[in-house]
Amino acid sequence: MKKMFVVAGAAVAVTLGTAALVSRAEDKPSAAATTAPTTKATTQASATPVNKKCPVSGDAVDPKVKTVQYQGKTIGFCCEDCVAPFQKNPEKYAKNLK
Repeated sequence: MKKMFVVAGAAVAVTLGTAALVSRAEDKPSAAATTAPTTKATTQASATPVNKKCPVSGDAVDPKVKTVQYQGKTIGFCCEDCVAPFQKNPEKYAKNLK
């Protein structure tokens, strides 16, 4: 009988401990959500870009595609597909700005 209470008590403790961990994880914001580097590319509504060629593909910039702010400059793209790669690694593509 004593073993049954120990097993039941352990199961309750594990269940309560797991619930506490889940609630603590939800309360804390992730590091990515709280900090952003100043050079992070951010998407904005279309503005006049500083470039005529897409830094990702090299094609002509389409003025209807969203722009990205990067290091104080408005960057344009040829299509929506090129925005995500630029945002993922802006340093790689910034050297292609023309």
